[in-house]
Amino acid sequence: MLAHPSGQPTELEHASPAWTLNKGTKTAECLVRTHTDGFELRLVVGMQQTLTKVCHFQEELVRTQQEWRTVLESKGWSSETARM
Repeated sequence: MLAHPSGQPTELEHASPAWTLNKGTKTAECLVRTHTDGFELRLVVGMQQTLTKVCHFQEELVRTQQEWRTVLESKGWSSETARM
């Protein structure tokens, strides 16, 4: 379970991967970082950050991760290893 540490500096901390999906040789990764206002989610496809959202509550964090993953899976992304 994630918890926002109290008294942390305002800078973002180390990112933890929530999930990774693949499509062909491309990889999409959802990363979670602590943030002064809760948590920050980042969706990175390849080397490019495509989405970011600050979530104030853990429920919002989980819901947003699931929504992003569902959209990508509906477009053919999966958790299977990329094939060359």
